[in-house]
Amino acid sequence: MKSVFDTNRARTAIPVVVALCLFACEDDGHGRDGGDSGTDAETDADADSDTDTDTDTDTDTDTDIDSDTDTDFASDAGCNIELDGGPETDTCGEVDAGPSSECVRYVDLDVAASGDGLSWATAFRTVQEAIDSGAEGLAPCERCQIWTAEGIYYIYVDTPDNTIELKPGIELYGGFDGTETLLDERDWEAHVTTLNGYEYVGSENQVTELLTFTNYNTVDGISVTGSGGAMRAEHGVFSISNSRFYANGSSLPWYDSALFCNDGYFNFSNTTFDSNIDGSLGVVSGVLQVNNCVFNEEIALRLLIRSTIANSEINSAGMNVSSSCIELQNDIFYSETPFGTGIFIKEDSSCVIS
Repeated sequence: MKSVFDTNRARTAIPVVVALCLFACEDDGHGRDGGDSGTDAETDADADSDTDTDTDTDTDTDTDIDSDTDTDFASDAGCNIELDGGPETDTCGEVDAGPSSECVRYVDLDVAASGDGLSWATAFRTVQEAIDSGAEGLAPCERCQIWTAEGIYYIYVDTPDNTIELKPGIELYGGFDGTETLLDERDWEAHVTTLNGYEYVGSENQVTELLTFTNYNTVDGISVTGSGGAMRAEHGVFSISNSRFYANGSSLPWYDSALFCNDGYFNFSNTTFDSNIDGSLGVVSGVLQVNNCVFNEEIALRLLIRSTIANSEINSAGMNVSSSCIELQNDIFYSETPFGTGIFIKEDSSCVIS
Protein backbone atom coordinates (compact mmCIF):
# COMPACT_ATOMS: atom_id res chain seq x y z
CA MET A 1 0.00 0.00 0.00
CA LYS A 2 1.36 3.40 -0.97
CA SER A 3 1.22 6.53 1.13
CA VAL A 4 -2.05 8.33 0.43
CA PHE A 5 -3.76 11.66 1.07
CA ASP A 6 -7.26 10.65 2.13
CA THR A 7 -9.69 13.44 1.28
CA ASN A 8 -12.64 11.33 2.36
CA ARG A 9 -11.46 11.37 5.96
CA ALA A 10 -11.45 15.16 6.21
CA ARG A 11 -14.35 15.54 8.60
CA THR A 12 -14.81 19.27 8.19
CA ALA A 13 -16.61 20.50 5.09
CA ILE A 14 -13.55 22.23 3.64
CA PRO A 15 -11.13 21.64 0.79
CA VAL A 16 -8.17 19.41 1.55
CA VAL A 17 -5.27 21.38 0.12
CA VAL A 18 -2.43 19.07 -0.77
CA ALA A 19 1.00 20.62 -1.17
CA LEU A 20 2.98 17.44 -1.54
CA CYS A 21 6.73 17.49 -2.16
CA LEU A 22 6.67 20.97 -3.64
CA PHE A 23 10.12 20.83 -5.13
CA ALA A 24 11.65 17.37 -5.14
CA CYS A 25 9.85 14.08 -5.03
CA GLU A 26 10.16 10.59 -6.45
CA ASP A 27 7.44 7.95 -6.57
CA ASP A 28 9.44 4.96 -7.69
CA GLY A 29 11.01 4.00 -4.38
CA HIS A 30 14.55 4.03 -5.76
CA GLY A 31 15.66 7.13 -3.90
CA ARG A 32 16.64 9.30 -6.86
CA ASP A 33 16.70 13.01 -6.25
CA GLY A 34 13.72 14.68 -7.83
CA GLY A 35 15.87 17.65 -8.82
CA ASP A 36 15.36 21.31 -8.12
CA SER A 37 12.45 23.30 -9.38
CA GLY A 38 12.74 27.02 -9.79
CA THR A 39 8.99 27.62 -9.77
CA ASP A 40 6.54 27.71 -6.92
CA ALA A 41 4.08 24.85 -6.91
CA GLU A 42 0.58 25.43 -5.67
CA THR A 43 -2.35 23.08 -5.61
CA ASP A 44 -5.90 24.20 -5.17
CA ALA A 45 -7.64 20.87 -5.36
CA ASP A 46 -11.25 21.32 -4.27
CA ALA A 47 -12.53 18.29 -2.44
CA ASP A 48 -16.12 18.25 -1.25
CA SER A 49 -16.41 16.64 2.13
CA ASP A 50 -19.98 16.40 3.36
CA THR A 51 -19.32 13.90 6.08
CA ASP A 52 -20.50 14.55 9.60
CA THR A 53 -18.24 16.66 11.77
CA ASP A 54 -16.79 14.58 14.55
CA THR A 55 -14.71 16.23 17.25
CA ASP A 56 -13.89 13.01 19.01
CA THR A 57 -10.13 12.86 19.43
CA ASP A 58 -9.99 9.26 20.52
CA THR A 59 -6.58 8.06 19.47
CA ASP A 60 -7.68 4.44 19.02
CA THR A 61 -8.42 5.05 15.35
CA ASP A 62 -9.07 2.37 12.77
CA THR A 63 -6.73 2.66 9.82
CA ASP A 64 -5.94 0.73 6.68
CA ILE A 65 -2.29 0.69 7.63
CA ASP A 66 -0.44 -2.60 7.53
CA SER A 67 1.91 -2.39 10.49
CA ASP A 68 3.72 -5.53 9.32
CA THR A 69 5.02 -3.82 6.20
CA ASP A 70 8.77 -4.14 5.85
CA THR A 71 10.45 -0.80 6.41
CA ASP A 72 13.67 0.33 4.73
CA PHE A 73 14.63 3.35 6.77
CA ALA A 74 16.10 6.46 5.27
CA SER A 75 19.45 5.78 6.88
CA ASP A 76 19.86 2.75 4.58
CA ALA A 77 17.71 3.45 1.52
CA GLY A 78 15.96 6.12 -0.46
CA CYS A 79 17.86 9.22 0.62
CA ASN A 80 20.95 10.24 -1.30
CA ILE A 81 21.41 13.93 -0.56
CA GLU A 82 24.36 15.34 1.29
CA LEU A 83 23.55 16.57 4.81
CA ASP A 84 25.64 18.66 7.14
CA GLY A 85 26.21 17.37 10.65
CA GLY A 86 24.64 14.18 11.95
CA PRO A 87 24.93 11.89 14.92
CA GLU A 88 28.09 10.39 16.23
CA THR A 89 28.76 6.72 15.59
CA ASP A 90 26.61 4.29 17.57
CA THR A 91 29.26 2.36 19.50
CA CYS A 92 26.96 0.18 21.59
CA GLY A 93 24.60 -1.32 19.01
CA GLU A 94 20.82 -1.07 18.93
CA VAL A 95 19.25 1.00 21.67
CA ASP A 96 16.61 -1.64 22.30
CA ALA A 97 19.08 -4.48 22.70
CA GLY A 98 18.13 -4.79 26.37
CA PRO A 99 20.16 -4.44 29.54
CA SER A 100 23.63 -5.94 29.61
CA SER A 101 23.39 -6.27 33.38
CA GLU A 102 20.67 -7.56 35.71
CA CYS A 103 19.75 -4.06 36.69
CA VAL A 104 16.11 -3.28 37.50
CA ARG A 105 14.68 -0.58 39.77
CA TYR A 106 11.04 -0.28 40.83
CA VAL A 107 8.80 2.79 41.22
CA ASP A 108 5.35 2.80 42.83
CA LEU A 109 3.34 5.78 44.10
CA ASP A 110 1.44 3.55 46.50
CA VAL A 111 4.36 2.67 48.77
CA ALA A 112 4.37 4.56 52.08
CA ALA A 113 7.97 5.71 51.67
CA SER A 114 10.84 5.16 49.28
CA GLY A 115 12.92 2.06 49.92
CA ASP A 116 15.96 0.73 48.10
CA GLY A 117 14.03 0.24 44.84
CA LEU A 118 15.11 -3.39 44.43
CA SER A 119 11.58 -4.86 44.58
CA TRP A 120 7.95 -3.76 44.37
CA ALA A 121 7.70 -3.97 48.15
CA THR A 122 10.66 -1.60 48.59
CA ALA A 123 10.04 0.57 45.52
CA PHE A 124 10.95 4.21 45.16
CA ARG A 125 8.13 6.74 45.15
CA THR A 126 9.67 8.93 42.42
CA VAL A 127 11.03 8.14 39.00
CA GLN A 128 14.20 10.22 39.41
CA GLU A 129 15.20 8.33 42.57
CA ALA A 130 15.05 5.07 40.61
CA ILE A 131 17.02 6.52 37.70
CA ASP A 132 19.77 7.85 39.96
CA SER A 133 20.03 4.51 41.74
CA GLY A 134 20.02 2.47 38.55
CA ALA A 135 22.58 4.63 36.78
CA GLU A 136 25.07 4.44 39.62
CA GLY A 137 27.93 2.17 38.67
CA LEU A 138 26.69 1.35 35.15
CA ALA A 139 29.58 0.61 32.81
CA PRO A 140 29.53 2.12 29.30
CA CYS A 141 26.88 0.43 27.14
CA GLU A 142 25.23 -1.28 30.11
CA ARG A 143 21.54 -0.64 30.66
CA CYS A 144 19.25 -0.46 33.66
CA GLN A 145 15.47 -0.85 33.46
CA ILE A 146 13.13 1.33 35.51
CA TRP A 147 9.77 -0.40 36.08
CA THR A 148 7.12 2.20 36.89
CA ALA A 149 3.72 1.23 38.28
CA GLU A 150 0.48 2.79 37.05
CA GLY A 151 -0.55 6.20 38.34
CA ILE A 152 0.06 9.92 37.78
CA TYR A 153 3.52 11.14 38.74
CA TYR A 154 3.65 14.95 39.11
CA ILE A 155 7.08 16.27 38.21
CA TYR A 156 7.04 19.91 39.33
CA VAL A 157 8.48 20.20 42.85
CA ASP A 158 9.80 23.72 43.41
CA THR A 159 10.96 25.20 40.09
CA PRO A 160 10.12 25.01 36.35
CA ASP A 161 13.60 23.54 35.89
CA ASN A 162 12.53 20.29 37.56
CA THR A 163 12.89 17.49 35.02
CA ILE A 164 13.31 13.75 34.73
CA GLU A 165 16.86 13.21 33.54
CA LEU A 166 17.33 9.88 31.80
CA LYS A 167 20.99 9.18 32.46
CA PRO A 168 23.05 7.11 29.98
CA GLY A 169 21.81 3.54 29.66
CA ILE A 170 18.48 4.12 31.44
CA GLU A 171 15.37 2.42 30.02
CA LEU A 172 12.09 3.73 31.44
CA TYR A 173 9.11 1.35 31.27
CA GLY A 174 5.51 1.96 32.36
CA GLY A 175 2.34 -0.11 32.42
CA PHE A 176 2.83 -2.21 35.56
CA ASP A 177 0.26 -3.01 38.25
CA GLY A 178 3.01 -3.55 40.81
CA THR A 179 3.12 -7.35 40.92
CA GLU A 180 4.99 -8.30 37.73
CA THR A 181 8.17 -10.33 37.77
CA LEU A 182 8.76 -10.24 34.01
CA LEU A 183 8.71 -7.26 31.64
CA ASP A 184 6.38 -9.11 29.28
CA GLU A 185 3.74 -9.41 32.01
CA ARG A 186 2.93 -5.70 32.02
CA ASP A 187 -0.04 -4.16 30.18
CA TRP A 188 0.74 -0.53 29.36
CA GLU A 189 -2.75 0.12 27.98
CA ALA A 190 -4.62 -1.24 31.02
CA HIS A 191 -2.22 0.17 33.65
CA VAL A 192 -1.47 3.69 32.44
CA THR A 193 1.69 5.33 33.75
CA THR A 194 1.54 9.11 33.34
CA LEU A 195 4.25 11.71 33.86
CA ASN A 196 2.56 15.06 34.44
CA GLY A 197 4.48 18.32 34.28
CA TYR A 198 2.30 20.15 36.82
CA GLU A 199 2.73 20.28 40.59
CA TYR A 200 -0.74 18.86 41.28
CA VAL A 201 -4.25 18.90 39.80
CA GLY A 202 -5.29 22.51 39.20
CA SER A 203 -1.83 23.94 39.76
CA GLU A 204 -0.41 26.62 37.46
CA ASN A 205 3.17 25.57 38.26
CA GLN A 206 4.61 23.64 35.34
CA VAL A 207 8.00 22.26 34.31
CA THR A 208 9.71 23.60 31.20
CA GLU A 209 11.13 20.25 30.05
CA LEU A 210 9.66 17.05 31.41
CA LEU A 211 12.03 14.44 29.99
CA THR A 212 15.70 15.12 29.33
CA PHE A 213 17.48 12.34 27.42
CA THR A 214 21.24 11.78 27.44
CA ASN A 215 22.29 8.66 25.47
CA TYR A 216 21.07 5.08 24.95
CA ASN A 217 17.70 5.85 26.49
CA THR A 218 14.41 4.01 26.02
CA VAL A 219 10.92 5.20 26.96
CA ASP A 220 8.24 2.51 26.62
CA GLY A 221 4.65 2.50 27.88
CA ILE A 222 4.65 6.07 29.24
CA SER A 223 2.15 8.92 28.82
CA VAL A 224 3.61 12.45 28.98
CA THR A 225 1.41 15.52 29.50
CA GLY A 226 1.14 18.91 31.15
CA SER A 227 4.66 20.14 30.45
CA GLY A 228 6.04 23.27 28.86
CA GLY A 229 8.03 20.90 26.65
CA ALA A 230 7.58 17.13 26.64
CA MET A 231 11.13 16.02 25.91
CA ARG A 232 14.58 17.08 24.78
CA ALA A 233 16.89 14.48 23.24
CA GLU A 234 20.31 15.39 21.86
CA HIS A 235 23.59 13.73 20.88
CA GLY A 236 22.70 10.05 21.29
CA VAL A 237 20.59 7.02 20.43
CA PHE A 238 16.99 7.05 21.60
CA SER A 239 13.92 4.81 21.35
CA ILE A 240 10.33 5.73 22.23
CA SER A 241 7.52 3.19 21.86
CA ASN A 242 4.03 2.30 23.12
CA SER A 243 3.69 5.82 24.51
CA ARG A 244 1.51 8.91 24.28
CA PHE A 245 2.48 12.61 24.22
CA TYR A 246 -0.54 14.89 24.65
CA ALA A 247 -1.46 18.43 25.77
CA ASN A 248 2.14 19.61 26.15
CA GLY A 249 3.33 23.16 25.54
CA SER A 250 5.89 24.51 23.11
CA SER A 251 8.64 26.12 25.15
CA LEU A 252 11.44 24.09 23.57
CA PRO A 253 13.86 25.96 21.32
CA TRP A 254 13.14 24.88 17.77
CA TYR A 255 9.98 25.84 15.90
CA ASP A 256 7.76 25.71 18.98
CA SER A 257 7.54 21.93 19.06
CA ALA A 258 6.57 19.91 22.12
CA LEU A 259 9.36 17.37 21.48
CA PHE A 260 12.83 18.52 20.46
CA CYS A 261 15.41 16.14 18.93
CA ASN A 262 18.89 17.10 17.74
CA ASP A 263 21.96 15.24 16.51
CA GLY A 264 21.06 11.61 17.12
CA TYR A 265 19.27 8.45 16.06
CA PHE A 266 15.58 8.75 17.00
CA ASN A 267 13.17 5.82 16.75
CA PHE A 268 9.46 6.36 17.48
CA SER A 269 7.11 3.37 17.22
CA ASN A 270 3.50 2.66 18.14
CA THR A 271 3.21 6.09 19.76
CA THR A 272 0.45 8.73 19.67
CA PHE A 273 0.95 12.51 19.51
CA ASP A 274 -2.21 14.37 20.40
CA SER A 275 -3.17 18.02 20.98
CA ASN A 276 0.31 19.36 21.70
CA ILE A 277 0.43 23.15 21.36
CA ASP A 278 1.70 24.31 17.92
CA GLY A 279 2.90 20.85 16.92
CA SER A 280 4.50 17.69 18.16
CA LEU A 281 7.95 16.80 16.91
CA GLY A 282 10.80 19.08 15.81
CA VAL A 283 13.97 17.33 14.66
CA VAL A 284 17.11 19.24 13.64
CA SER A 285 19.81 16.72 12.66
CA GLY A 286 20.52 13.01 12.65
CA VAL A 287 18.28 10.15 11.53
CA LEU A 288 14.58 9.83 12.37
CA GLN A 289 12.53 6.64 12.11
CA VAL A 290 8.76 6.76 12.72
CA ASN A 291 6.77 3.53 12.47
CA ASN A 292 3.12 2.78 13.23
CA CYS A 293 2.46 6.12 14.95
CA VAL A 294 -0.59 8.41 15.05
CA PHE A 295 -0.41 12.21 14.89
CA ASN A 296 -3.42 14.34 15.81
CA GLU A 297 -1.76 17.74 15.61
CA GLU A 298 -1.97 21.14 13.89
CA ILE A 299 1.56 20.55 12.58
CA ALA A 300 2.74 16.96 12.95
CA LEU A 301 6.45 17.24 12.21
CA ARG A 302 9.06 19.90 11.49
CA LEU A 303 12.12 18.22 10.04
CA LEU A 304 15.71 19.11 9.19
CA ILE A 305 16.77 15.49 9.16
CA ARG A 306 16.92 12.25 7.16
CA SER A 307 13.55 10.70 7.95
CA THR A 308 11.36 7.71 7.27
CA ILE A 309 7.67 7.87 8.18
CA ALA A 310 6.16 4.39 7.83
CA ASN A 311 2.82 2.70 8.54
CA SER A 312 1.57 5.86 10.28
CA GLU A 313 -1.55 8.01 10.35
CA ILE A 314 -1.20 11.79 10.20
CA ASN A 315 -4.32 13.82 11.02
CA SER A 316 -2.76 17.23 10.67
CA ALA A 317 -2.35 20.37 8.63
CA GLY A 318 0.85 18.69 7.54
CA MET A 319 4.61 18.49 7.86
CA ASN A 320 7.34 21.04 7.14
CA VAL A 321 10.59 19.68 5.70
CA SER A 322 13.75 21.70 5.02
CA SER A 323 17.34 20.76 4.16
CA SER A 324 16.44 17.13 4.46
CA CYS A 325 15.38 13.89 2.83
CA ILE A 326 12.10 12.23 3.74
CA GLU A 327 10.79 8.81 2.74
CA LEU A 328 7.09 7.96 3.12
CA GLN A 329 6.06 4.31 3.32
CA ASN A 330 2.47 3.10 3.65
CA ASP A 331 1.14 6.23 5.40
CA ILE A 332 -2.26 7.94 5.49
CA PHE A 333 -2.55 11.74 5.55
CA TYR A 334 -5.84 13.47 6.26
CA SER A 335 -7.12 16.50 8.11
CA GLU A 336 -9.87 17.38 10.57
CA THR A 337 -8.62 20.98 10.69
CA PRO A 338 -9.69 23.97 8.56
CA PHE A 339 -6.18 24.15 7.10
CA GLY A 340 -6.19 21.10 4.84
CA THR A 341 -3.28 18.68 4.86
CA GLY A 342 -0.01 18.33 3.06
CA ILE A 343 3.74 18.08 3.13
CA PHE A 344 5.61 21.32 2.57
CA ILE A 345 9.07 20.47 1.28
CA LYS A 346 11.55 23.19 0.41
CA GLU A 347 13.75 23.13 -2.68
CA ASP A 348 16.82 22.03 -0.69
CA SER A 349 15.14 18.73 0.23
CA SER A 350 14.29 15.38 -1.33
CA CYS A 351 11.22 13.16 -1.04
CA VAL A 352 10.56 9.49 -1.84
CA ILE A 353 7.09 7.92 -1.73
CA SER A 354 6.61 4.18 -1.58
